[in-house]
Amino acid sequence: MPNKKLKKETVSEEQEVRNLFSNKSKAVEEVGVLTKRFLYKMFDDVSKAHGGNTDKISLNDAWRHYFGMDQNMQTNSETNKPYLNSKEEMKNAIQQMEADDLCMLDGDQIILMN
Repeated sequence: MPNKKLKKETVSEEQEVRNLFSNKSKAVEEVGVLTKRFLYKMFDDVSKAHGGNTDKISLNDAWRHYFGMDQNMQTNSETNKPYLNSKEEMKNAIQQMEADDLCMLDGDQIILMN
């Protein structure tokens, strides 16, 4: 009887791992070039708002700037959907922009590549 219970727990653990991986792949969506361009310009605006003499801005400042924008500015004109729906989506976009040498995320700092 204990063996059946152990086997049942192992199967549920395996299923849980499969579920986690399948959910993760759904959560990470490819970010389009319009979103990358929008964010790059927005990061530059945030940098200029903080003196413009640094290539680093905080992720929190960037998110607050985006969150405070007029809804029309947050909307992708091609899809009529917001560029971002969460701070996690912003992090995901930054990671994809890093592959394009546009910026990088270092802890809570966004480093702009010029």
